[in-house]
Formats: sequence, structure tokens, C-alpha cells
Amino acid sequence: MWPQVVQIWTKGPSGILKLGSAIVRELRERGTTVICQLSVTGLGREIEPHVPWPVDWTAIEDLADLLGGPEAIAWRYDPVVPGYSDLRVLDEIAGRFAARGITRASYNWLQPGRALVQERMGSWASKFRFDDVEEFSLGIERIGRKHGIEFTILAEGEKLPGSLNLSTRGAWQYEWLMETGAGFPTREMLPGVFRPGCMTAPSFDVGVAGQYRSCFGCVYCFEP
Repeated sequence: MWPQVVQIWTKGPSGILKLGSAIVRELRERGTTVICQLSVTGLGREIEPHVPWPVDWTAIEDLADLLGGPEAIAWRYDPVVPGYSDLRVLDEIAGRFAARGITRASYNWLQPGRALVQERMGSWASKFRFDDVEEFSLGIERIGRKHGIEFTILAEGEKLPGSLNLSTRGAWQYEWLMETGAGFPTREMLPGVFRPGCMTAPSFDVGVAGQYRSCFGCVYCFEP
């Protein structure tokens, strides 16, 4: 039996095209809905040493074509790093996504509490500021409205004040799946969630998550 939905989560669209195009095509031919959460932060090489920068927008366009259209991609602005994330950079990235028809997005705040993350951050961890969460989140909302992008907040959504007008709070939106694929159950028909804070649909991982030393080397990574 072929899966109903396969979700790709990546920072490297060119790698997906190179290594996974044939698999994605076969999945789609078998009737599987294939979607992608694409992480783009614009943090730069100090934070994300091996993440493609500048952004390879051609690869993103080709990935959208492979998946059947831009509606199959959601932009993941994750993580927001206090003291480093820049709303001006976010505004530029948002405009480029919107110009390509990608209008679903989510964001997440850095969680520096893990010992491994603290070790990798080292001395410049003191640069992180967590006193502007609400202000920065409101800035993200403004940019979303400007470009017609629907932002959602991930697990930290319940910690933010009610003044935020985010339409939904969660990573894996049932509505997205219902619009992208055929016959995906509604939230009422499939009420379970994998991570309650993120409202993720019931799922399981395939393969092994990217490891710190063999992946992009992101300082905020909590993988070994």
C-alpha cells in the first residue's frame, strides 16, 4: 500500500531534486500527495554554515513543479533567532516566495535550553535577546499581510499574547492537505495530533533525520 501523504522537510531543495526526483514522481503517479515544508531563514553562514545562501530560487521553482505546483510548498521560517533574525531580510524573502505563489508559512522561535545547543552557541549565546518576542511576531504578521502570506506560529503559539492575529497556530494544517491532495480526512474525522503544541497530523518519520556533522552544521541544531 502506498502512503496517502508524504511530507518532505528540507533546507536544500537542490538536494531533493538531485536525490529524490524519481521517488517523488513515482509517489505522485501512485496517487500519493507529496508536500514540502521548506526552511529558509536568511540567517547566514555564521548560524547556518552549509545552508545554500543566497537562496537558490530556481531550485525552489523546480521543486514546486516536481510537486505539482506552489501550493504543495509551505515556507518554514524556523528558527527565529533573537538578536540575529532581521525583519528586513524576512521581508525580502517573503516577497520572493509570494512572487512564486507560495503563500503558506510558519515560524518558530529558537529553543536554547538544550545543553547541546548551548555548547554549540558558545560565547555568542549572550547576544540572543528574548525580550522582543511579541514585537518581532507582530512584525512577522505585518510582513505576511503585506505579501499575502498566511503565517502560523508553531509550538510557542500558546505562550504568545492574544493580541497576535495569527489565523491558525500549528505546523501541519489539515486545510493545506485537503486543498493539495484528494480525499484527505478533515480535522473532525482525524482528530488526533502528533505534537499537541504544533497541532501536527498523526504521522511517522521515514529514515534518519539530518545529523549535525553530516548535514548543514546549524548552530541551533539539537541533533548529535
